[in-house]
Amino acid sequence: MYNPTKFGIIINNLGHSQLSYFLIRNINIAMRNRENISPYIFYENPQPYRQSPLCCLLQVVEAFQFHAPLVATSLSSAQKLLICTGTNKKFFFLNDLQWIKTTPTIYDQYYKIYTNPALQLIVKCQDHFDLVKNCWNQEPVGIWEDCNIKQLLEIINV
Repeated sequence: MYNPTKFGIIINNLGHSQLSYFLIRNINIAMRNRENISPYIFYENPQPYRQSPLCCLLQVVEAFQFHAPLVATSLSSAQKLLICTGTNKKFFFLNDLQWIKTTPTIYDQYYKIYTNPALQLIVKCQDHFDLVKNCWNQEPVGIWEDCNIKQLLEIINV
């Protein structure tokens, strides 16, 4: 019986960015290698994309009743993920240290997301791991480099 590992990733858009490039590239590699996975990409904003993903591509509204682990990739997608009722395995991938580059006026938004017990943090590298641990007093559950699908599956324990 075919029972693939189902998981979802919420991304801002699939336009020109390092995150969308590596995400689609690595999902496509895994699908071509006939890995036993069933990935879903939920996007917030429609945009043309360079690579066609070999997986299900849906608007973010469809994530609200998704019954599998979900990974948010931005502050706005993390806010949406917190109100999703379909899953209890919620992760926030800190692809970028956005809070370093913004004004202090939105500190509360970051604080509410980074310290929320419903979200488990995933970081991009060891340096980000150390920064998040020291600045937010939160220990990430794992390091996800270059959107490696096998690494992600280990982190989200599916």
